[in-house]
Amino acid sequence: MPYSEAFTARNSIYNQPVNLAPKFDAQKDIYDSILTDLKNAANFLDTAKLYPSLYPAQSILNTQDIMFAGVLSRWNRLANSLRLRYAMRISSVNQTRAAQEITDIVQNNRPLIVADSNNAVVTNAAATTSMGLFYGVTSLIGAGSCFAPAYMDSIMVANADPRLKIYFYTDAANAGVYRGMPVSYGSRATISASPIYKGQYAFINPLTFGYNVGMPIGIMIDAADVNFLLAEAAKKGIITGGDVAAAQYYNTGIQQSVLAYYAYYATAPATSTIGSGASAYTFTKTALTAPTPAAILTWIAGSNYAYNATNGLAQIAQQKWMHDFILENDENYAEFRRLKLPVLPADIYNGQQLNSTYPLRVPYPSSESANNSVNYNAAAAATNGNAFTVPVWWNH
Repeated sequence: MPYSEAFTARNSIYNQPVNLAPKFDAQKDIYDSILTDLKNAANFLDTAKLYPSLYPAQSILNTQDIMFAGVLSRWNRLANSLRLRYAMRISSVNQTRAAQEITDIVQNNRPLIVADSNNAVVTNAAATTSMGLFYGVTSLIGAGSCFAPAYMDSIMVANADPRLKIYFYTDAANAGVYRGMPVSYGSRATISASPIYKGQYAFINPLTFGYNVGMPIGIMIDAADVNFLLAEAAKKGIITGGDVAAAQYYNTGIQQSVLAYYAYYATAPATSTIGSGASAYTFTKTALTAPTPAAILTWIAGSNYAYNATNGLAQIAQQKWMHDFILENDENYAEFRRLKLPVLPADIYNGQQLNSTYPLRVPYPSSESANNSVNYNAAAAATNGNAFTVPVWWNH
């Protein structure tokens, strides 16, 4: 995509040359540039300090910085954590560069987001229960969407996952049984006309993800993400420690995921009602006490989540997929494409599998072919066309 020349349109402000037809940079070159920029940013932030007495603008950084309130050390952790993510993203197609970056981070103890207290999240400052990130979840449930997926639901139920009641909601008529909706249409029960389809399928918890001002409105990367990336790097031998280190990072990732979701759930309202009159339904929050970190580790060890070296990579990918869920859905989809894990159930309809292919990239917009045709045509030729089924460079 246009990258190195993409912002020259603004050069007119500075009486500099303007290029309205930027070249398309190769994906490898873009990733190389991003990794270099992140390393340079982290190196700068290693020693950077604020001098509000000399520079008055710096005195209000704590209010202008909506993510870290002007704490530069937390920005340093973010730069290194994103560098780790981008390095792992290219680890299958450029192992040398990926290993160089990740080894530098780990061996030199570069600060990372490895505790939930340092998560790169943006929260909602509005003191109203109608402004949560997933406010729309509640109305979608009323319209018949947002059911719990049967595959994830079955995994969580089988392992007594403490995140189950936070992720999904089931009504009293269903006696607390969490049933996920199968992906295949022919496997689904007939859905009633009830506004929440009670007694049939569980659905994404609107108290957690809907009317909850404590829910982040954006997550760039968090501690669980970082630990799952480190677990994968150890499993693949990119960093030292092998399966012993992989298991430790993996367990810590699950632990932090559980604690983060309990913290989000703690700010959810006690009740919430959708609809009105005869169609009204009130959701009631279940009283949940967050397990201790030690209790989480004990639970993991006694479940099917317990790390198994033979199946370690699949386990790491599954937990990453479950943790990112809908809060980091773009990242979740990118990692699903990269790892090709977890292996999701086939969607069968009338004997045909419907999900044998899925989008691998965002096609170039038609405006690009109209306004930047020479560079567009060269890029399309270099990437074997403009179809959404053509994988991006790191996904081969």
